[in-house]
Amino acid sequence: MKKFFLISFFGILVTFTNQLANAQTQSITVDTTITADCEFYPFSSSDAIYGLSLTGSVNLSSDTSLIRVVLYDSLFNEYLVYESYPLIAESSFFNFSNVCDETCYLDGTSPYSIEVQVISATLNISTITYNPDYVNRADSLQTSAKQTVELTKVTAINSFIDENDMLWFADTTSLSNMSYQQKEALFGPKFNLRGFDYYIGGIFIPWGEELREIDNSTLIEEWDWRNRHGANDPTKGDYYYDQNPDYKLTFDSYHYVTPTLINIKTKLIEKGPLTCSVLNYGAWGGNHALALVGYGKIKLGDTYSDPRNGGTIEVTETENSEYIGHTYWKFKNSYGTDEGDNGYTYLIAILYDPYQVTYYDTPVDNLLTPETEEPLCFDKDNDGYWNWGIQYEPPQECSSIDPSDKDSDDSDPRLRPFDEDYYSVPVAPLMEVNNENGKVIPNNSFYS
Repeated sequence: MKKFFLISFFGILVTFTNQLANAQTQSITVDTTITADCEFYPFSSSDAIYGLSLTGSVNLSSDTSLIRVVLYDSLFNEYLVYESYPLIAESSFFNFSNVCDETCYLDGTSPYSIEVQVISATLNISTITYNPDYVNRADSLQTSAKQTVELTKVTAINSFIDENDMLWFADTTSLSNMSYQQKEALFGPKFNLRGFDYYIGGIFIPWGEELREIDNSTLIEEWDWRNRHGANDPTKGDYYYDQNPDYKLTFDSYHYVTPTLINIKTKLIEKGPLTCSVLNYGAWGGNHALALVGYGKIKLGDTYSDPRNGGTIEVTETENSEYIGHTYWKFKNSYGTDEGDNGYTYLIAILYDPYQVTYYDTPVDNLLTPETEEPLCFDKDNDGYWNWGIQYEPPQECSSIDPSDKDSDDSDPRLRPFDEDYYSVPVAPLMEVNNENGKVIPNNSFYS
């Protein structure tokens, strides 16, 4: 796969170089080595240019290295000229020639300055090449060139994932398709996503990040609020399955959760989905807010599937055993279903993640309904155990019920309240269930 990346990479550079060959390009000799953030002004005039590329070399010295070169025009619009980080670099040290990203074709841009962003890396710029001649259909040509650049990055990232036995898949997304200026507005200056903008499935592992401790407690290993009480099961339409959820919720007060692994998991189970920030999500020092809906545990034999392109990754003893036993979080993001795995992110639990975890007091009010709704009690599976949502105390309607007798799954009459580790306790022996058609005995295959 790596060989394919190199062929594609140099093929793109040749294409761009050939496209510019018919133009009267001009070069600016820079011959400068850069090891820290800087901005310089190589342009002798602000006359319009129609393309810009770089020639030089890069040395990436750590797993979190980043090189980024940005063109500012006279109106202070920003264009990504070039970037490199370990997941898309051909090696830790390499030369490049006439590279461009968002500047292969420009529609008469007046250049102002060049900004360089550096994290644990060295950049040498030997020359800047630009095209002063008008280019017809520059926008269309740039769109095509950018698509090729993006596909090259995807190939490189998937190659890196494969070579390093990681557990996720990359492709273009609504995030990766944003311009540099849009990403900067979203994630802050000098963001370093380490490939996250290309994440489409599996468990994302920030390259070079220290993992949290393994949770060896007896707490339930998997939790996901999306499937509680059969809420995401279309075969359980008579229970809590909701095809068209439409809510606008309001809360009166919230509480912070002490961010230990066990405490976050416990509060998630007891209090419902949590809001939190993810440290270092973009700017490695900034953070980003998401909804935490569940967690899981990586186990030997787990298989993750590429949701778009086919293919699987399996957790084995020989290839990725360092991840076995580690917790991963299940987050709902806010960038639409084209980002991540249908809008969700599965992120291995890194050392400082998540952060500022909060839960909200109940009851929760839906602003789309005309009146404040009181919590209700349900026994939809007719097993004699009741469900009243995420608040601890039962509402007035069923106030005589002991909170410890709350139904752990009100869509399955074979399951009764939780045990102390939040596993659903099976009903045994077989029980008869009264429904409108009389007494029935539930299918007992659950126990076999």
